[in-house]
Amino acid sequence: MKKERQSYKPRIWKISHGRKSFFKSEREDYKRDRVVVVHSETGKDQGKNFMSKMRHGDFFYLCHASQVQLFGRIKSDAAPFRSKGAAWLQRSYEVIWPCKNSDAKYDGRMKWWTPNCRTTCILVPQGELPQFETVLLKPFFRKTLDQVPARKRRSDNRPPDTDDGLGRITPDTRIARPTRNYQLDFEIHTREKVTEGKRTEARLVSRYRSWLARQGRKLPTFKCDKLQCDGFEEGPRNLIEAKSTSKREHIRMAVGQLLDYAYQARKKFGRLNKAILVRKKPHEDVEEWLRDLEISLIWPDKEAFRDNAKGRFI
Repeated sequence: MKKERQSYKPRIWKISHGRKSFFKSEREDYKRDRVVVVHSETGKDQGKNFMSKMRHGDFFYLCHASQVQLFGRIKSDAAPFRSKGAAWLQRSYEVIWPCKNSDAKYDGRMKWWTPNCRTTCILVPQGELPQFETVLLKPFFRKTLDQVPARKRRSDNRPPDTDDGLGRITPDTRIARPTRNYQLDFEIHTREKVTEGKRTEARLVSRYRSWLARQGRKLPTFKCDKLQCDGFEEGPRNLIEAKSTSKREHIRMAVGQLLDYAYQARKKFGRLNKAILVRKKPHEDVEEWLRDLEISLIWPDKEAFRDNAKGRFI
């Protein structure tokens, strides 16, 4: 046990809730609710690292700009944080040690992982942990690396953290107080970004339609007033909606569109088989969620296509 402890090097992150991105009331609400929040598109891969590289059980210290707040341990995978905006992510945590003086500012030498550096989510390099101990653990928490608890093993049977880009909702989901700073849930898209997404969807539908044609099948569409779906195969009554990405917000949009189209067409065509056409198969938890709604998935596989509906759509 002693040898194991001597070789133990914890993974410790810096997470910053800076004043430019968060109101004071938001920062205090997040501390109270024990969640850390990072934008998924934060530069230098910091948003991606928060989503996929950070692990359940990793340690971190939280700062508000240069003011150190607490030392904690991550308890969940990344999940959407809709109250802040569509592209924001959250993770829940437990507090290991509060800062002995949260009003004290760090004014030492700047490193990527120090509070005075304008970074958001940075892993402290293993080789710099002794320096981290000297400049942060000891002065702000009165602790040493030897006092950092051993990493907790996950007690559930969830799959390991994956870079699925979907912000999975995990069993750690819980009821929390609403933030004081209420904001509309929206995401700003440039005209170019929307146009590129539509082009990607159009290419995907065209490829799928051509593949069906080689089998002697047709994929027209149907219109109901101003509504028009991406594809409808009349014989088997297969209703298709395409999305340019497998991100959860796009999948959710497709779900709403499919349910609306199916409702509008039910009198003429009866019960429809619904599916979302995507470039890449989403994570299994999204597949399970869609299965409960009786919505299938279709995705390309080299020159062909696959589905999770026992070949109904292929």
